[in-house]
Amino acid sequence: MYPFVEQLDDAGSSFFVSDTKDGDTGINSMMNTYLQTTINTVIVDGGSADSAVQDLQSGVNQVLQKYGISQ
Repeated sequence: MYPFVEQLDDAGSSFFVSDTKDGDTGINSMMNTYLQTTINTVIVDGGSADSAVQDLQSGVNQVLQKYGISQ
């Protein structure tokens, strides 16, 4: 148990966590949809990374606003 407790100071989490099973409209699922779209835009479609990241930021802001979370 000690190794896990010892890491708590550096532990973190993200909205981009998988396997949360929060449904199609859950915060994690919605965030992952925006992230996947961003990745596909750049890697699959050859789109602009700058533009894709701006779209990601916009999507993240929309989801956070929907859930009443401020940045």
